[in-house]
Amino acid sequence: MNDDNHTPAIGPVPQDVSIKDFQSFLGVHQTDRKGNIIEIFGKPTNYGHVGAFGWFDWLRDRFRYDFDTMYYDDILIFSYTRRNRKVMTISCECDVDNVQASLDYIKRFGVVDTKMYFLGQHKDEIIRCFGQPDRLSSDNHQYALDGFHVTFICYDFDAHKCSRINVQFFD
Repeated sequence: MNDDNHTPAIGPVPQDVSIKDFQSFLGVHQTDRKGNIIEIFGKPTNYGHVGAFGWFDWLRDRFRYDFDTMYYDDILIFSYTRRNRKVMTISCECDVDNVQASLDYIKRFGVVDTKMYFLGQHKDEIIRCFGQPDRLSSDNHQYALDGFHVTFICYDFDAHKCSRINVQFFD
């Protein structure tokens, strides 16, 4: 598919939204903790770890992590610190050929955040709304602000449509 002839995604492109608005995403705020996520989304479908934030514990002969991750099917992923259970990462995913399924899944929890409508949008729409990203790597369009980053993942094999939104918070 030619990028110049992309078709619009499900849902309207949010208007009057800035990257700063992602301090809150899907009802979860930058200052929230694990309990706030469970209040909104209930018990996760799975727990685990993602990424490389950890260290090898030589005494116990295993890798240890500073954080835990809650999964809600293959659509929502929340990571939080073990120390104070503060939210570190919010990730929302979709199949770009069936964006509506992810949006419906999120709405099932009573969450309607207009920023979720960037899922399925072409990278050009995201750039039109937010300007050029601060960092572009492997179709990851990252906007860096003081205290958090927002990354829109728009792979070429998905016709440059956004298949994932990551919001990562820093203390």
